[in-house]
Amino acid sequence: MKPIFVLLIIVLLTLPQIAVSQQDAQSLTVYVTTPDGKPKPGLTVTAQAQNFRETAVTNASGYAVFRQLTAGTYEIIISLRN
Repeated sequence: MKPIFVLLIIVLLTLPQIAVSQQDAQSLTVYVTTPDGKPKPGLTVTAQAQNFRETAVTNASGYAVFRQLTAGTYEIIISLRN
């Protein structure tokens, strides 16, 4: 019975930390246009940090959305899709 109680205490102590970690996630919306201001669909947009990389593709309106990014500095790379 004692090991189960200890495990329950450990789980209860870690739950608040998990909730805080999820609150730190943010989203980033990138809007890409041509030189004349028209939306540019179909481009690959990469958000890259030191140990993280996520890609998205611009939609018909020129937007690419990244969800669940943690706080930090990101390099944004825009390229033609292969």
